[in-house]
Amino acid sequence: MKAKVPRLAGRPLAVVALLAVGVLGPVRDGMTVPIKLEWAPEFIGRFEDVKSIPRCATYGKFYRNCTSTAYLGTTSLSGITARLRDGFNAWNKTNPDDAKWTLQSAGLLPDSETAGLLVTTFRAAAEPTVGGVDVHIDWLYEGTDPPLRNFEWVQALTANYRWRPDERAEPYTTLDVLATGCDNNDPEKQCPPFYPISNGSRAFEDTARGPWPNAFFSAEAFLAQSDVASRILKVYEGVSWGYALRAVPEPGSLFLLILAGIYLGRMRRR
Repeated sequence: MKAKVPRLAGRPLAVVALLAVGVLGPVRDGMTVPIKLEWAPEFIGRFEDVKSIPRCATYGKFYRNCTSTAYLGTTSLSGITARLRDGFNAWNKTNPDDAKWTLQSAGLLPDSETAGLLVTTFRAAAEPTVGGVDVHIDWLYEGTDPPLRNFEWVQALTANYRWRPDERAEPYTTLDVLATGCDNNDPEKQCPPFYPISNGSRAFEDTARGPWPNAFFSAEAFLAQSDVASRILKVYEGVSWGYALRAVPEPGSLFLLILAGIYLGRMRRR
């Protein structure tokens, strides 16, 4: 879910992680090798970054202790995960019967022992009206068979808001795609099923934002290839990441919420 903001190049990086052999290495006893974090080589689990501000507001309601907690998985994703399957199926249902796609697992990425993923930006964001996370990931692939241009990113996400940061929704899972107006000649309007933003180096970049007080966003981004003529999406390895917001209603806002709850309860009893 990409916000229209410029890339964060040239600014101090909150997090730098080398996801080389650890993320894309050979399978060991049926499990992928854990991601190696440059600043904590022995770290296993998921890395978190937290950002807080004292006050925030959304929809005319005011909150305090506004906190965004962002996470990055430290084990590469391989195969068709449940979120990817569900997101792909939700998107594929919107296609006509004669334009359905097929999802396939392609296994490990090429040159997995030498080419890795370099996370150059991963930082939580807490802003006056929205919170979220900034992420930028470079793929260090220099091979020619297959060539780099054959790959794109595909992202499945689960969230409780829609494309506008101020539009709440019941939790849903889908592919992060451009619903209308796609153009593969425009690097910021790539057509489904691929993630809308593309570039020559096949870096992945997102600046996900959601509304206070409780937006959440859980994503899985994979490198993939496609056979457009046969409509087959072949997914390789990927990364899990996301964020969750928490904020405490200000006393005035809390009082209004209580009154609204009492009013709705009385209306239901009528």
